[in-house]
Amino acid sequence: PEEDPVDPTHLQQVLEQLKAARTDCGLPAGDADIAAIRQTLSERAGEIAKKSGAKKVEFRVSVEDGKPKVKAVMR
Repeated sequence: PEEDPVDPTHLQQVLEQLKAARTDCGLPAGDADIAAIRQTLSERAGEIAKKSGAKKVEFRVSVEDGKPKVKAVMR
């Protein structure tokens, strides 16, 4: 089996940061919202790793123009 390109512990930390950022921005941050985002980030990490050849993909949370953004970083 291929190794997951994103570390589950890292993903959880990113989701916590994103949840806080969404709350600060007045956006929904319920469990269903976060579960959907977790799924999306996992899928994106796989796509990014495949395209770039990166072994690991990490995510960074920032707030731009009052909206939380998640950016991928290849390792």
